[in-house]
Amino acid sequence: MSLRALRTLAAIAQHGSFARAAEAVCLTQSAVSLHVRTLEEAFNAPLFDRSRRTPTLTEAGRRAVERAREILAIYDGIAGELGEGGELAGRLRIGAIQTALAGVLPAALAALRRQHPRLRVQVYSGMSAELASRLDAGELDAAVTTEPVRPHPPGLISTPLYQDGFWVIAPPGLHAQDARTLLQQHPFIRFDRRSWAGRVIDSELRRQRWQVHTEMELDSQDAIVQMVACGLGVAVAPLSREVRARLDGLGLTCLPFAEPQRLRRVVLLEQVEQLRREQQARRRQMKEDRLAWEQGILSLADREAEPPESLKWNIKTLASEGIAMLESQLTEQPPDGITAAEVAAVFRLRRERLQDTLAALLEDIVQRMSPQP
Repeated sequence: MSLRALRTLAAIAQHGSFARAAEAVCLTQSAVSLHVRTLEEAFNAPLFDRSRRTPTLTEAGRRAVERAREILAIYDGIAGELGEGGELAGRLRIGAIQTALAGVLPAALAALRRQHPRLRVQVYSGMSAELASRLDAGELDAAVTTEPVRPHPPGLISTPLYQDGFWVIAPPGLHAQDARTLLQQHPFIRFDRRSWAGRVIDSELRRQRWQVHTEMELDSQDAIVQMVACGLGVAVAPLSREVRARLDGLGLTCLPFAEPQRLRRVVLLEQVEQLRREQQARRRQMKEDRLAWEQGILSLADREAEPPESLKWNIKTLASEGIAMLESQLTEQPPDGITAAEVAAVFRLRRERLQDTLAALLEDIVQRMSPQP
């Protein structure tokens, strides 16, 4: 049993399937199945009911998940207190609203890649409420959203990033008209009302009692700007300083929306402690793997020394895990003419012999790698 297997079990319980858990912990589905089987053998109890199409936790499985979460919380807490900083590695999943993706985020991601080239960043787009929910569910590690997010899941921490003003955007040649005239006398290209920005715009229009003639409703700021630039109407959208400078270069009219001007604050949502613990755990695991590998190589380089007990134990463990993985794969996809039950029966009868054979093969490989006197 290992902490990695416990993390896998907790991920299955959180995400509801082996496939989604495999993606969350960066393993193959076969490796996830192997971790579960290893835990079931260690606990001597089935953790999942496999009689259904989607495996579900048994009562023993639910108790194991609760204890696994407690163990992981204690371990991660200790790691958080003792862990050291350094280069980040692994996977970071970031969600962002569309305007951030088209604005400040690319430069920030480029800087992050330069500082941490071994960190693999995955970026997802969405609306603020959706991104906050995905972050709360563990599907994202951080999200760039508007503030406030409604509803705001508990336990998320927000850090202010920047704020944008709302602007009335009009085609070239309409500089002499005020915002009210522009909005009431020209076709209106509306910002999607499902978004926070769209709801703010709609609320302010009602408050001002301005009657607009909606001809389009779009969820992309870039698309809205392009429509206005082509003379198809006027719009209201939150704009960064950089975007406003670009629109000025195109000759478009930009006037403040409302008095005082409405603002949109953009924040970074995080589960800070969870993210920090995961990164430290990855760094620690990499260090442990490297030290174990170096220890094994050094022991093999010593002509007089026998392989240490730890290396012998590792060989037995590798053999056991290898046979378990093979069993898992053959059970999930039996060869033609053989049922999954028959495969399981063969492995029950021959498991020890198969493990001994594979262990002997691995020991032979180790001996061949050792320098000869």
